[in-house]
Parts: sequence; structure tokens; C-alpha cells
Amino acid sequence: MNTINTPSKNTNNTAWADVVWYLSDNTFLNSEQLLKLTQNFGFVSIASPESRPDSIPENVNWYQYKTETPRAETWNWLLKAGSNDWKLFLMDDEILRVAELDASIKENEMEWPASLIHHRGSEKNYQYYQMRLVRNFEGFQFDGVNLPDATRSIINNGIRIANMPVEIMATRNPNAEVDIEEEMAIRNFAPQLYIENGYRLFKEKKFIHAAAQYRVIANSQNILPFDRLSALNGIASCHAEMFRWELALTAAEYSLEQERFQHLPYLIKFKVFQLNKNWTEAYQALHIYYENTFYERIKLHSRANYDVRLTIEDTLVGLVDLAFKAGFIQEASEHLEDLFNLKEGNLEESFLKQLLVLSIELDDFEKSEFFFKKLFSEKFPKNLTEQETSLLNDYMEMFMKKNWYETVYEVYSELYYHFPQNDEFRRRLIVTLVKTNRVEQARNLASKVA
Repeated sequence: MNTINTPSKNTNNTAWADVVWYLSDNTFLNSEQLLKLTQNFGFVSIASPESRPDSIPENVNWYQYKTETPRAETWNWLLKAGSNDWKLFLMDDEILRVAELDASIKENEMEWPASLIHHRGSEKNYQYYQMRLVRNFEGFQFDGVNLPDATRSIINNGIRIANMPVEIMATRNPNAEVDIEEEMAIRNFAPQLYIENGYRLFKEKKFIHAAAQYRVIANSQNILPFDRLSALNGIASCHAEMFRWELALTAAEYSLEQERFQHLPYLIKFKVFQLNKNWTEAYQALHIYYENTFYERIKLHSRANYDVRLTIEDTLVGLVDLAFKAGFIQEASEHLEDLFNLKEGNLEESFLKQLLVLSIELDDFEKSEFFFKKLFSEKFPKNLTEQETSLLNDYMEMFMKKNWYETVYEVYSELYYHFPQNDEFRRRLIVTLVKTNRVEQARNLASKVA
């Protein structure tokens, strides 16, 4: 093993903290990432089971560990590296969302920010909380085997969890490869293991066993707040999957009483109400969830571990469907517009048709005209199929009922110009000429028909 080096201090904004980059192998080495770390942190240590490459700068500490050495042991050893008490631990291809950490963190030694690890799945976005930015002091250590855990040291020393987390981007669940049995074989293992085990059992549809794991954490005293919320949400999810509707709703609401700003309890309520065809309640639950995702964008994060988020697009599609079912026409229109803007106008035709009809029903002429033109922009006037022509006529009849005659006149004038032999276009144009007080033109055109 390499010895620990003590470097001279960096002068950058995050020079008050050192970073430990733990690698499972050297394929995760990234020169660009390493450069950013050395530029922005007081000192950088890299832990790897492989030998030091020649390309590693001299000012970077390289620590070669044995493959059988527990990760927690390596992390505890590297708490001594560098010259700063504050240490940030990153693994493999994890990347900080911002290059530098807020300097105010170091001013409060009794309040540490949790690390919020974002993982984007194929359909949902996941988040995990761990204590990765820690301050080394006499008696502090990570517990666990390959899931280093600071829960015991934090609680025993009265350390609080700060409001703003340190955000880390990841490509996977940081606990995905942890061996549950190996971890639980030691005395001071991470409480988070029960949540990970519950999560795995839940994925295997072993809901009763999963709920039992979550209850261990829910009923424990010395637990960090984000883990407790995760356990409460896990219990609610298990009830929902076992069709225990009332128990699921009660458990979800209890979780929200502990912390209103999170996601999964609202999604559970949405799912339960939707399956029971309580459209209004389902809409309201999903809408609150949607509003929370907006606040996420301004860095108000859910405080629950293992929380999940739907994509904004899927959320809006769900809201549109529920708004229609609940009879909320105005809300359906607004969500469709949000979807239209999110997709930068590249909306599926079925949604555009819904937007057009809703705009007409809501007496919004400008939007109705806009969405009509958007719907037929690549087809009007020369490339309309018979079915599209019939649909266009239906929309124009809706415009007529709203007394929006001028637009109808312009549409059929254009169509008649290109298709003068089409009697239907001619008749419809005559009607709009009369409605727009172009009576003489209507007579002349009518005489041509005769």
C-alpha cells in the first residue's frame, strides 16, 4: 500500500475540503474529472486496487488497496490523508453537480450536508442519500464493510443534517452491488441496509418480506431522517402493491405528516386513487407531485432516501388524462400547453387535436387558430387526405359556432382557390361570405354553382 502524503494547501474556493476518489478499477479514471478535482479541492486522494499510472500528477495521493480490504476500512484510512478535516468521498464515475462546494459548510462543524446522489433510470429518476462529506474528528469513523456508514458517529455526537445537500450525479444505485449478508454479519452495519434489502425484495414482488425490512427502520430510534422517510414510503408502497388501499393511503399520509416535501407518497396516493377510479383525488395527488417537481428545479429537494420521480413528460400526460376524466377542462388545456412547450411544439397529433378542441371549447380564439394552423401546417391546402379534409371541416364548424367567421372564410377561400371544382369547398365558402357580410361575392359564387 502507498503511504499517505500531506500536500501544500490549494487556494481555490473549496480548498477547505479534500476529496477521496474511490475506484473499483482504473477504467473509471478520467483525466478531465481529475483535473477539476485537483483545481477545486485542497487535496485529492485516489484509492484503487491497481498500481499508480504514470499519468497521475505528483500532487495527487495514490492509495493502492487490496481487493479484499473492506471499503469502510479504506475510507477510514484515507480520513488521515491531506491537511483538511473535511473530506468528500466519490466513487467510480460519480460526478459532483457543481465544481465547488459552498464555503459556508465549513463554518458549522455540527451541521453536515448529506450527499444527494441522482440516478436516472430508463423511466424514472431515483435519488439516494448518503453521508459522503464528513469532518474528521477524534472518534469519528465509518462503520460497515463495503457500505461505509456515518450514522452512528453523527447521532452519537449530536450532528445535525443541513438543509442543502451536496449533489452527485451517478449512473447507478450506489448500493446496488452491496452484499447484504456480508454487511449484516458485523456489529455496526449501516441501517440503510434494511432499506436496500427492502427495495430488492420489493422488486422481486416479495411485499410482505419487504415491508418487514422497512418496519425495522421505521421503528428504530437512531436513524437519520432521510432513511426513516424512505422506510415509511416503503411500507406504504408494499400496502399499495398488496391492494391494501386504506392502509397504503394512511401510511403515505403519515409519511407526509413527517415531511410534506417529497415525491413517493403523492405517487402512491395517485396510484391508489387511479386504480379505484377516484379521478378527482388521483388528479389532485399527481398535481401536488407535479408542483413539487417545479420546486426541485430551484434546488428544493425531497428529503426522502430512495425517492423517485417520473419524467415531466409522463407526469403531464398523466395529468391530462386525469383532468379529462375528472371533468377539469381548463386544467387539461393548461397541462397540454405545458406539454406542447416542453416538447418545443413537437407534440403528437392526438395531443394537438385535444389542444385544439379544448381551446375552442374554452372560447380562446387566438390559441384555437394557432393550434389549428399547427395541426394542418404541413398539409394545408394541397396535401389533405380525405380523412383530414373531413376533420378540417369539423373544426371549421366548431369555429362557425363560436362566430369566428373570418378564419373560416380565409381557410375555405384558400381551399377553393386551389380546388375550384370542389363543390363542398364552394358551398362552405358561400356560407362564410354571407356570415362576413360579403354578400355580393356570395351571390356571384352561388350563380356559378347554379
